[in-house]
Amino acid sequence: MKTNDQISIICENDGRRHEVAVGTPLSEVATTISVDDGRPLLAAFVNNRLKELSYRIYHPVTLRFVDIGSFAGFRLYQRTVWFILQK
Repeated sequence: MKTNDQISIICENDGRRHEVAVGTPLSEVATTISVDDGRPLLAAFVNNRLKELSYRIYHPVTLRFVDIGSFAGFRLYQRTVWFILQK
């Protein structure tokens, strides 16, 4: 039975439903997800919108974590490196 301070999320990476506390950041959710390739997670698609790992979840969502192996992850990494070079 779920309490009022828990929300249900669906993770497409492992195909499972998870119960997390309201306001949990994506970085904390990422620690509970088992990803087999061993690459670090960079961001996540939350309801098909790319969000950083510091983004907090307040409502039930569907999410998919991305790493550098995906197109979105590579673009995110490339953009970050570009900003560092500009600095």
